[in-house]
Amino acid sequence: ATRYTLIRKLPPVLHFSVQRFIFDFENMTRKKSKADVQFPSVIDMGRWIGEGDEGSRQHDISSEQNVYELRGVLLHKGASAYHGHYEAQVYSSDEHKWYQFNDEIVTETDLQPKGSNKKQASSTCTDAAQNGARAFNSRDCYCLIYARRNSEHACFQLEMPSRDVQARIDALNEDLQGRCDDYNTTLKQQLAEFESLRMEKQRIYNTWQISNIQEPFRIISLRALQLWLQRGFPENISDKTKDDRSALGQEWNREVPLIQCLHGRVDPSFAADIRVVKVASFNALMVSHADLFAQEGMWELCIDCTQLLLRERIYSQDHMKDVEEFRVVEEEDNECVMITDEAFWISKNWLRDWTLSKPKMHIPGLPDPGPEKEPFQSHVYCEHGNLTLSEGSRVRIGPKSLSFIQGLFPEWEPPLTSSESCVLCESYAASDSAMKEEAVAVSVKERESLRILKSMNPLTNGKIVLTGVTYALIPTNWVRSWMSWIGEPRRHSRPADVDNSIFLCSHDLLALDPCDATSLMNTDLSLVTLMQWEKIVAHYPGSGPLITLKRVQDEGLVCEGRGSCRECLLTSDSNKSEDCDVFIHILEKSDDTPTLESHNQVRIAMAANPSMLPSPSTRVMSRRSKRLRGEKGFLRLTCVSATRKSSILLLLCQTSLQEGVRLQDQTFYYEGKEITDESTTLEELSFSSGDLLQLVIERGARSNAMVIELESDDDTLGETSKRRKVPPAEGRAFQGTLLASA
Repeated sequence: ATRYTLIRKLPPVLHFSVQRFIFDFENMTRKKSKADVQFPSVIDMGRWIGEGDEGSRQHDISSEQNVYELRGVLLHKGASAYHGHYEAQVYSSDEHKWYQFNDEIVTETDLQPKGSNKKQASSTCTDAAQNGARAFNSRDCYCLIYARRNSEHACFQLEMPSRDVQARIDALNEDLQGRCDDYNTTLKQQLAEFESLRMEKQRIYNTWQISNIQEPFRIISLRALQLWLQRGFPENISDKTKDDRSALGQEWNREVPLIQCLHGRVDPSFAADIRVVKVASFNALMVSHADLFAQEGMWELCIDCTQLLLRERIYSQDHMKDVEEFRVVEEEDNECVMITDEAFWISKNWLRDWTLSKPKMHIPGLPDPGPEKEPFQSHVYCEHGNLTLSEGSRVRIGPKSLSFIQGLFPEWEPPLTSSESCVLCESYAASDSAMKEEAVAVSVKERESLRILKSMNPLTNGKIVLTGVTYALIPTNWVRSWMSWIGEPRRHSRPADVDNSIFLCSHDLLALDPCDATSLMNTDLSLVTLMQWEKIVAHYPGSGPLITLKRVQDEGLVCEGRGSCRECLLTSDSNKSEDCDVFIHILEKSDDTPTLESHNQVRIAMAANPSMLPSPSTRVMSRRSKRLRGEKGFLRLTCVSATRKSSILLLLCQTSLQEGVRLQDQTFYYEGKEITDESTTLEELSFSSGDLLQLVIERGARSNAMVIELESDDDTLGETSKRRKVPPAEGRAFQGTLLASA
C-alpha cells in the first residue's frame, strides 16, 4: 500500500510558509535560517493538481484557473527565532504598486528581482522567468501569499459606502482638516512667540556680563536665572500662566535664605550659586519678572563672612603645612626616644584629631584648642593635678615634637613619662577593686543560693498560676536589676531590698484585683513561688511586705490575708484613659444561654491563664476547658480595642467584620443579661478595661478562626503544657458560576 497526499482543488488564495525557523539538534535549540529564498511573482500550480477517482483530470493543467500571482510577503527581521520584528509587503491591485508596512509607517516600495550573480534558481523560478515573470529573493521572508489570476479574489475591490455613511465620512474628514489647520496655525503662532522670546532672552544674557570690577553690578541667584529662562516658553503657556508665575515666585522666595548668611547678606560660600550681572541687564529683568528679582537688587556680599572664609582658607593651608612638618619631626623623635628614653605624655585624642586635614575640634573663626584645654587635659592629668592611672588615653612624644607643639601652643606643659602616677587615685582604685571583688564573691554566693530564681526566671515564665501553689508578688524592676547584677557584679550595683508597697494603696490593701485578667498582665508585676520568696528574704532581710496569691478551685485567684481595696479600684477605673480592651466569649446558638454563673466561670479561667489571653491584634484564640464547655471542650475568646464611649452597635460592627456574620445574627450578653439596646455604651454598663462580654452568633463553626488546642486533658494550664495549631475546617469548594448551568 502507498500513502500519499493528493491535491484536487485549490483555494482562491494560497499561503506558502517558508521553513525559516529550524531546530538545531547540536545545540537542541530553535534557530532562524538566514538562507536566501528565491520565489517567483507568478506560479503555475497546474502541475501539482492530482487525478480524480475516475482517473481523469478535474481541470486543465494549463488553465488560467491554476495560475497564481504574488500579492504579499511577510518578513521577520532579526537573528533570533524567539523574538524579532515583523513587517509586511503588500501589492495594491488598484494602483499596481507595492507598499511596505512597518508598524504605523507605510511607504511605497518595489520588490527587487534577484541579481545575476546569485546561485542557480529553482525550476519554478526558471519556468517563471521563461514565461516573462520576475523572480525575487529575500533573507527575511517567512510567508508568501499568492492570489488566483483573473479572479474576483485577485483584486480585493472595496464596496462603495452608502450616501449616509459617505456623508459621515466627509464630515469627519472636514472636522479633521479643520483641526489640522487650527493646529498648524497655533504651531506657527507658538513658534513665532518662541522665537521672539528667545531673542529677547538672548539679548539680555549676551550683554549681562560686566567688563571690569569697577563697573556697577547686581548679584542674582543662579536659581532665579534658571526660573527666568524656563518661564514663558510655549510649552509652559496655558490658562494658568499667572498662577504658574506666582508659584515659581513663591518657590524662589522659599529658597532665598539658602544663600543668605546670618547677617542678611550673600554668603560667599555659595559663590557657585550666584551670578553678577550689569545694572542695565538687571533692570531689564525687573521689567517683566519683578517677582523673581524684587529682593535681589538690595543684596550685597557679606564682608564679615568673606573675611571669615578667607581666614579659614589660610588656616587650612597653614594647618596642613604644620602637620607635614610635625610628621617629619615625629619621625626624628622616634629614633631619638629609643636612644635617650626622654619622652613626654600628650592626649591621644588631641594628637589624632589635630593631625587630620580638617580637625573636628576646630571651630571656624577661633583658634584650635591646645592639649592643655578640656577635655584633653583630663586625658593626662587626674582631678588631683597628677598623672592619671590609665595609659590608654595618652601617648608619648619626643623633645623635638614637644618643642614644635609648644611653639604653636605655648601654654601647654606636659609631664615626663618618668613621672609617678597619682597616689590618691591608686588608693581609690585599690579600694574600688577590693569592693568589686567583694561584690563578685557576694554575687556568686547569691547565685548559688537563688539558683531556682535564675532557672525559673519570673520575667519569662508567662505568669502561669497553678492550682494549689502559693505565689508572691515582687516588682519586675527588682528582678531585672538582680539579674543584671549577678551577670556583671563589677559593672552593676547590688539591688536594695524588695519593696512591695507599690502594690498597696493608702488603706494598706491591694491596689489591684487578682480576679481581673488585665491585672496580672501588668509589666511592673512578677510572680515567684513561696520558696523563691523565702530565699530572697534570706539575702535581703528588709524585703516586704509579703503579698501572696493562690488559685483556688472554682474561685480563681485569691490574695491570702489581704483583700483588694474596692474604693481605690473604682477610683483607678474612673481615672483610666478612655481606651479599653474588650474580651468577647464567642458562643453558638446551640450552646447554653449565657448566665451570671457562666460569666464568672469564664472570668476565673481568664484570671488563671493570663499569658494565654488574646490581644487586640490576635483574631481568635481557644483553649480546652471541659469544665466550661462540657464535651466540646473549647473556650473561644477574642479581644477588640474600644473606648468607654463605644456603643454595643460599634462592637457588633467590629465582630461582624472579624467573624464574618451579619449584625442581626449577633447578640451580646453582659453578666448573664441580654443587651437589647444597641445604643448602650460601655460606660453605661460600668464596663472596665479587660472585662468580658459574651456573644451568641447564629451560624456554624468559624472558618477563619485560629484554634489553639492543649494536648493535656486537665483544665489547668501547667508550665509543661504544650500547644499545637489546628488548621481551620474546610468549607464548601467552588461550585462554578451561573454560566455553568446555561
